[in-house]
Amino acid sequence: MRHLIIAMLVLQSSVCASQSGSGTFRLWVTSDAHVAYDLDKNGRLSIADAIEQSEGKYEKSGYPAFDWDVMLHLGDIFGQYPDDPEGQLIVSQFNAGKSHSREQIYNIMGNHDASGVSQPENWVYRKWIDPMGNNEKYSGVDSNKRPYPVSGTYERYSFEVGNILFLMLSDRNDFDYAHGGRDTSILGYPAGKVTLETYLWWEEKVRNNQDK
Repeated sequence: MRHLIIAMLVLQSSVCASQSGSGTFRLWVTSDAHVAYDLDKNGRLSIADAIEQSEGKYEKSGYPAFDWDVMLHLGDIFGQYPDDPEGQLIVSQFNAGKSHSREQIYNIMGNHDASGVSQPENWVYRKWIDPMGNNEKYSGVDSNKRPYPVSGTYERYSFEVGNILFLMLSDRNDFDYAHGGRDTSILGYPAGKVTLETYLWWEEKVRNNQDK
């Protein structure tokens, strides 16, 4: 249950507006849920357990609740080699919350989230995780319900919370080598690459938002 609690940040600013309008914004930063792997090896619902803990389900067991406005999940939500069944499992776990919506969770891709050889570009991630809400039928993400609207594409997007600008850059580790740089001699599917278009987008955002 504690697997996903990587960092909780409480940000305060005279122009940073939370959903409650209190000026306090609670950000939950997490990654590497590896949902199918965690369920298979540890019998744990890594996303659902963590969300339910945050809402107080396990307080009697010694796991404290905590409040949050937004969760950032920063990649490797899939176990490895994403597929439809794991996508469905992830969506069901995202919906475990009673007082938090799916739209309060913002995602990027990690190296384990890439689709396989000669498959359409990151189709599983785009179908089931779907940060832009383009596939609501599968992902359940309604972009109109985002507490902070997103702008961009599935692999690079931004959103603003008061004077804070979030730039969400995904790892393009997908086959066939164009961006991911995978090699059969290297184990672990090395991560950390972005496209030139993503880099130029990031550079423009930084240059044009010096007040954030």
